[in-house]
Amino acid sequence: MALPSDPEIRAIAEQIGDAIPPFLRMVVRRQAHRAKHGGTIARISLPQYVALDAIGRGPLTVSALADATGVGVSSATRMVQGLARLGFVSTGASPTDRRMKVVTLTPDGDAARVARRALMVTSLMQLLEPLDHRQRMTMADGMAVATSALNLGEPGMGG
Repeated sequence: MALPSDPEIRAIAEQIGDAIPPFLRMVVRRQAHRAKHGGTIARISLPQYVALDAIGRGPLTVSALADATGVGVSSATRMVQGLARLGFVSTGASPTDRRMKVVTLTPDGDAARVARRALMVTSLMQLLEPLDHRQRMTMADGMAVATSALNLGEPGMGG
């Protein structure tokens, strides 16, 4: 795939690229603060939450979970093991292929997923509160556009 030659696209990509590291640092800092001051739910990492959310849409093989979370199978396996130790997921043989291991959300895992999402929404509300309506809508629209663009770039996701 050839890179776009439009200088405006490059300038905007540079601007977004400059904004991502400090944004991620802020997210990680907030996560660490909540982990220190919260219970088990607050200690669920963002990748673990993404995994719980994916599994919450329906049982997945470890390979499908790796694809859904953007990590390798070995990382997904370790994540499943950690979530199983917390009692958030269970694993068992696939009903269609006994050789395949399927990961399923437990009731505690579903409760953790819902609670972790609520913490994320609270964080986002704090982030959005000082902004005016136009800025909030710009952020929401930007996230929708970014999500759509990322999905178009993913194999099997429409692009």
